Amino acid sequence: MVTVKEKILAAAAIMIEEQGISFRMDDLAKALTISKRTLYEQFRSKHEIVETILVHGAEDFYRQHENIVNNKSLTVEEVLNRYFRVRSNLYAAFSGESFIEIFLYIPQLQETLKTLFKKDWDLLKHYLLHQQEQGTIARYVDVDIIIMMLQGAVRRIVFESSNHHEDIYKYMPKVISVILQGITNKGEMNEKTSV
Repeated sequence: MVTVKEKILAAAAIMIEEQGISFRMDDLAKALTISKRTLYEQFRSKHEIVETILVHGAEDFYRQHENIVNNKSLTVEEVLNRYFRVRSNLYAAFSGESFIEIFLYIPQLQETLKTLFKKDWDLLKHYLLHQQEQGTIARYVDVDIIIMMLQGAVRRIVFESSNHHEDIYKYMPKVISVILQGITNKGEMNEKTSV
């Protein structure tokens, strides 16, 4: 059964997708056919609603990512591909412009999200380091650089693509393929050119 809070969050996510975070609480209450009082009994402010959506989305991503990296039957390639195919209905509402707008209006939220995102990236980093210890990933590979490349690709897609919630699923498999396969034909790379 869906709670009033969950209904509010879902409706707010739709409004954010349509209007950015400039949506009005009056309009949100009307869309839900509830009173503003009921709305404020659940959430103290619009900022709290936005923060809750983002934090719940980040936590949902983390849980899904944790399940993926803990699945011992998956190869490294399968883990990476699934990792970047995780979806969140709440997050679909946010574009790069939305994040910039949020950080301007709610600057304290930036630190909260940085902490949550770091936890998620650290999960992937520890998985890759473990795979390196197991011999699946070559010893010469700098896992920090791999994480940096993946983060850069994700940021670029999220902040620069108007269709980021679809483009992430289109481009990340290609990024992963380049990381796993490299950019040279087999046999062309030698020890001097390896990282």
